[in-house]
Amino acid sequence: MHDECLYLELSHCSEDRIFPLHTSIVFFLMSYCDTTSMKVFLVPNKDAADCPLWQKRVPANIPVALLSEQELPPVVRICRLPAVVERDGNYCRAGLAVVLRHIIQRTYDIDSSRKDVLELLGFKKTCLKACAEVSQWTKLCEISIPLAVERFIRKSIDHQAIPPEMLHLENKLGEPVHIHNDDKIRRQKLRQRMRNKNNKHTKKASNGGAGCSDDVSVVTKDLNEETKDSKNEEPTQEGSEGGADCSAEGADLTKDLSEENMESKNKEPTKKTSDGGAGCSSEGADVTKDLSEENKDTEGLSVELRTALSKLAVEQIPAVSSREQPSIRKVKTSDLPPLEHLFAEGLFFTLTDIVLFPCLHYYFVSLGDRQEQILKALPLLCRWYQRVQEVPGVKKAIVRCDIQLLNLPAPVPASGMLFPISVDNKDKKMKTMDPYFRGGPRPTMTKLEENGISARFIPHPCSSSQDWSNLPVAANPIEGMLSPERALRKQQQLDNIISIVTKLAKPGDTIVDFCSGGGHLGILLAHTLSSCQVILVENKEDSLERAKDRCDSLGLQNIWFLQANLDYFMGSFEIGVALHACGVATDMVIDHCIMAQAAFVVCPCCYGFMQNTVKYTFPRSQRFKSVLSYKEHMVLCRFADQTAVQLPAERRLIGKNCMGLVDLDRALAAEDHGYTVYVTSMEPDSCSPKNNLIVGTREQLNAST
Repeated sequence: MHDECLYLELSHCSEDRIFPLHTSIVFFLMSYCDTTSMKVFLVPNKDAADCPLWQKRVPANIPVALLSEQELPPVVRICRLPAVVERDGNYCRAGLAVVLRHIIQRTYDIDSSRKDVLELLGFKKTCLKACAEVSQWTKLCEISIPLAVERFIRKSIDHQAIPPEMLHLENKLGEPVHIHNDDKIRRQKLRQRMRNKNNKHTKKASNGGAGCSDDVSVVTKDLNEETKDSKNEEPTQEGSEGGADCSAEGADLTKDLSEENMESKNKEPTKKTSDGGAGCSSEGADVTKDLSEENKDTEGLSVELRTALSKLAVEQIPAVSSREQPSIRKVKTSDLPPLEHLFAEGLFFTLTDIVLFPCLHYYFVSLGDRQEQILKALPLLCRWYQRVQEVPGVKKAIVRCDIQLLNLPAPVPASGMLFPISVDNKDKKMKTMDPYFRGGPRPTMTKLEENGISARFIPHPCSSSQDWSNLPVAANPIEGMLSPERALRKQQQLDNIISIVTKLAKPGDTIVDFCSGGGHLGILLAHTLSSCQVILVENKEDSLERAKDRCDSLGLQNIWFLQANLDYFMGSFEIGVALHACGVATDMVIDHCIMAQAAFVVCPCCYGFMQNTVKYTFPRSQRFKSVLSYKEHMVLCRFADQTAVQLPAERRLIGKNCMGLVDLDRALAAEDHGYTVYVTSMEPDSCSPKNNLIVGTREQLNAST
């Protein structure tokens, strides 16, 4: 029996794909995971209601039914699809990244032998976990690339330039890989390079100078001129770098992951003889077969590929345990050779690759007659596309989704590709420099005062009236796994917010607790204001599930749970609240409230994490923009975090003033939209170092209308 329902949007479809691409991506992952435990519904819009082609594009192993928007469960109507709802109907997961991660985790929970599926979540299970506002990869996978491909397909391809999002992704594949413990792997790569060079010189000497490669320069010199190595050194290869391989290209992952003993036209595989790989061989060896036969040939693979195969192979490749030579250990980290991308985020195949593969495939297909011309500018993406399709699980998903693979030209060696990334970043940095900037908070605060701007706080307008002794245990913060001291401070924080919200709320109102965490605020609001509907919106699954368990023990019926990034919440509401919304999340919450014309009571946090994003730039208000530059505003944000109790009193006072100025900017920005806004402090001050409250209402506007 299906205890979860998956809802996918259907905007339109063609002979070879379903739109939006988010839906095609979900089907692709489900095919990869063999997921059949969810009941799947396609929700067509008006344009797609009468389109019969969708039945041909849905994988055969996934039963699907159509459902109208009017038939959606109430908790699904408040969010953007895709969405997954549990059987009881009050817990919803929404958004592409959240839904995909849930499908992976559920597949593993049902069948714990599917460790290959769990590995898609990457190191510490963090792949695509952060929201798009703070994670470049989540932004690329969830927003930038799917939308760019859809826009490209909708328009005529004639004379269309390569989407900038594609160029950005191409450049990212050219950046050095940074992973956990990469210092050790990079030293292994250095050792392998030095051994390869020694083997080449030995072979050249034994053959009277007729070796497999030209003379190479000293390794340590090459390390500092990495991009100049391609002319006088064998390039670093994703497929094969060991021995004295006389090819200019390494063995590609096709031969490493598939069970085919075929020769490549432009390379001779690593020789498996007693010469230790120092000569040229005419016979190849299948890496997958070798892995099951005591991993005899792993020394012939590049360090990157050997590390990646240790994740993909059924029998893991043993790690090198011998201590590095002194000459290797003494090399500075900055002088070590960089690691190169095998897959999107680095060396390992992850959920990111699953998301990008359908998008890139449909983009390549849509190029038509211009395909060969355009793909010359995207060599790394072409090479990635060819590599990903050889992962065994991807092969299966390709067949089930009836994807007709493209026969792209042979990939270009990695070391022959150069991208002016550092130049672009340098130019961008030069443009943002302010020749009149003076460091420290005092010059910035003085500049604001000279223009009539200073922090302003009003006394807290409501007195605390919460009787904690008469509340059920599950409604008390101490039930949320807090120490008694922290629970007391949390009670004081909740008192300050709830006293204001109870003055604003009316029976029948919907109150949204954004960034709800473990639900301390939302649960107490649902218990206190039983005539109101409360919605908890939180991205972290563990926190939201703890909140649901507490609500179940209280028997609350007026509360919903939405695991999603803020952008996926689409419902209407009357009051928005947030307790310690981190960094730019505070601005996202206020913007959601303004769009819904709702009142808001927000306690900001983590001012030092604030920075310009795609949707938000600082300063926020016109008045601050006319006085401060972005850099000056960031100085205020950094010093606004200097309010910890262990700091000197003078520094805490400066930090409090900076907090007040940053929040004044937010308040003025909301006033530009017709709100009445004030900034106050929670009482007592000791309840939190971040004790500001920004309260906004539309009472004046409503009175005038």
